[in-house]
Amino acid sequence: MNETEFTQRVVSTMESLGIPYFITGSIASIALGETRYTNDIDVVADILLAAVSKILAEFPAPEFYVSESAVRDAVARKFQFNIIHPSSGLKVDVMIPADDEFNRLRMKRKIRLAIDDQHFAWFAREP
Repeated sequence: MNETEFTQRVVSTMESLGIPYFITGSIASIALGETRYTNDIDVVADILLAAVSKILAEFPAPEFYVSESAVRDAVARKFQFNIIHPSSGLKVDVMIPADDEFNRLRMKRKIRLAIDDQHFAWFAREP
């Protein structure tokens, strides 16, 4: 699995579960035309506790490593958790946004951009 495939998998999971999200960090900067080095994928996702088991099912062991307790804690505390693809070494940092005006505006300002020729995703307007 490469970075684009991993990003597509995360995006398709968020979209199929109806979870508001956007890609931020270096991947968003690259999509907006600024070349940057990255060793992970940063995603802001407004995940509710009811969706945790569905997310875990989309990233099963041993292909992926996702700590159920870390996901539940992150959702409850508005923190972050990781999805790791051990065989490639790729990692997604999933950040749960606080319910505040700043994060509501970030979600409203997101833009739809191409990941590749066939796939699109929501990106932070200003990573």
